[in-house]
Amino acid sequence: MDNTVLKNIIAAHHETGGSTTQLTPGVGYGWAPTAGYAVAIHPEREGRVCERLTVSRLARYVMENKDLLLEVRDVGMDYHLGTWQDGETTVLDCVVVIPFEHVAIDVAVAFGQRAIYNLARRKVIEL
Repeated sequence: MDNTVLKNIIAAHHETGGSTTQLTPGVGYGWAPTAGYAVAIHPEREGRVCERLTVSRLARYVMENKDLLLEVRDVGMDYHLGTWQDGETTVLDCVVVIPFEHVAIDVAVAFGQRAIYNLARRKVIEL
């Protein structure tokens, strides 16, 4: 795990209140998508950090979820590490980026989510 990428994730998180970053090795590693809708489809994998987010805590979450976050998929739907603020708590999620809002909403509802994130507009869409 590259500490520079993790530091960049933390910096983006503190600057904007959240981040979405691809960690799959190879093409796209460390890339932060700027279009589409981030949807957490594994609510059981959600991590919550009550203290300040650190490289070691972020690395631990990634390694605990490496089967999703670090595995190359043939279907073209790689997972991304998502971070966002819920009050004073940082939430860590394994998210997918879906290009179409109506599809993202359907997927989010199917997985019991309360919101999706519009990456282009940097806006939460409550469901």
